Amino acid sequence: MITIQCSSELLAEKKYIFEIIFTEFLGIEYSILHNDECNDISIELKNGKLIIFNSLFLNGSDESYLNFSNLPSVVITENIFTPENNIPVLFGQGNIIDVSKEQIKCGIDIFSTCFFMLSRMEEAIIQDRDSNDRFAAKSSVAYQYGILDRPIVDEYVEMLWNMMKHLDGNIERKAYKPSNFITCDVDWPFDVTKNSFYLTCRKSMGDLIHRKSLKQCFNTLKNYTLEVLNFNDKDYLTENLRWMMDVNEEAGNKVSFYFITEYTSKNDIKVNFDSDKMRKLFNEINNRGHEIGLHPGYNCFDSDQNFKKSAETLRRVLKEENLSQRIIGGRMHFLRWDILKTPQLWDKYNFNYDTTLSYADAAGFRCGTCHEFSMFDLKSRKKMSLKQRPLITMESTIIGPKYENLGYTENALNRFKYFKNICHKYNGEYVLLWHNSSFENEKNKEFYKEIIQ
Repeated sequence: MITIQCSSELLAEKKYIFEIIFTEFLGIEYSILHNDECNDISIELKNGKLIIFNSLFLNGSDESYLNFSNLPSVVITENIFTPENNIPVLFGQGNIIDVSKEQIKCGIDIFSTCFFMLSRMEEAIIQDRDSNDRFAAKSSVAYQYGILDRPIVDEYVEMLWNMMKHLDGNIERKAYKPSNFITCDVDWPFDVTKNSFYLTCRKSMGDLIHRKSLKQCFNTLKNYTLEVLNFNDKDYLTENLRWMMDVNEEAGNKVSFYFITEYTSKNDIKVNFDSDKMRKLFNEINNRGHEIGLHPGYNCFDSDQNFKKSAETLRRVLKEENLSQRIIGGRMHFLRWDILKTPQLWDKYNFNYDTTLSYADAAGFRCGTCHEFSMFDLKSRKKMSLKQRPLITMESTIIGPKYENLGYTENALNRFKYFKNICHKYNGEYVLLWHNSSFENEKNKEFYKEIIQ
């Protein structure tokens, strides 16, 4: 067992980040020794050797730390203990590192940085929001300093591990295997537009204006016409769900499908979850070994009433159909998220995990990690039972014209592969979101199949 010595200031925050790094990420037993005369955080290994880290933010006052004075600047500095040979420094003095046989003294405040990224405290400080009331990538410290493409928490954990291994060659850590977590937000389980002239017109205009796809517009109008003429015996959106299961089963993946169970806004689709076709779809997904989860509607992210009703509908349907889903999680619609309200709702209503935390406007590591971790409640200052499985890439972020706008190009494919490869490099989980409504043609499907391998 190692011993961590620190002051008792911001102790709840220190206990949280120690548990995430040492227990959840590294699997190393530790004890904490409080010393209020200690201005640093020191780690004593089993053999008595020491690693001493500068600690600034987490040695601050217990008064509210959610203020602009705690937003860091970033410098990139060389570091011999990191896989990249350099490290972004958010807190501390990155140019100070002394190595001897008995100890390592490091000016980088790694624990404050990891807490800053995992707790998402900047989202409680910075009030800028986009048109959907979301904290955007462009408002984040990581984006502004060009490090959103790097899993900096994972880099810090590796740096810490390499320091410990340098001083104690016998120390061991938890072993991880890289994995893919393939998900689908089922905004449209069925093509409801083909039964409504008004919805058909609205969707076809969206195809042209927002999705900039003449072909998709044509398909929307064609499906309506075939339905009117009674020639349309298959629903392409449902068929896309089946196709996604087919190709992922071939690749050895399970897919997690998240459903909007309650209508809360015009940005949601009304679906009858008591209909035979909805129940049959749930049974098919479950029987094929895939996951059914929650995609709370547009006005759920800050509403206890809406979130509760959505959760109850999902659980009722699963119970009535006798569908056993051992782990139940989900993702917020439009990636809407309030760090002081939304995770508390997932936790309150006993979901195992959420997988919302990426940005709509830019792909990358919103939490600085590609590993699952327990979330921190910035209001109660406690670790939650809720796990976060950070979303890494969403198809509409990289491909769509509203955001990175790379289209179905080689550049886009390389960007997906970059994130997948770096997640696997750190033995993490590559989380991909792809909507079943995003398959316009065979080329799009081939693109998807290459990414999920």
